Amino acid sequence: MASLIETWVNDKLHDILGISDKFISQFLLGLAKKATDHDDFVNKIRETGTVDIDTNMLNFAHELWNKVNI
Repeated sequence: MASLIETWVNDKLHDILGISDKFISQFLLGLAKKATDHDDFVNKIRETGTVDIDTNMLNFAHELWNKVNI
């Protein structure tokens, strides 16, 4: 069963990108946990080359990093 945070990530990804996938959510959660701060997390997402970093993605990344690291 998915955790509440994983469900939240799935919902946000669906809103932002139009997709929701368990493995993408787990991957992003792992990146967020390993990142040293918001900017590091955004850079890690950018390095994947899989999504454009727009305002919606920046807001999502900051919120997710806060949820797993604060």
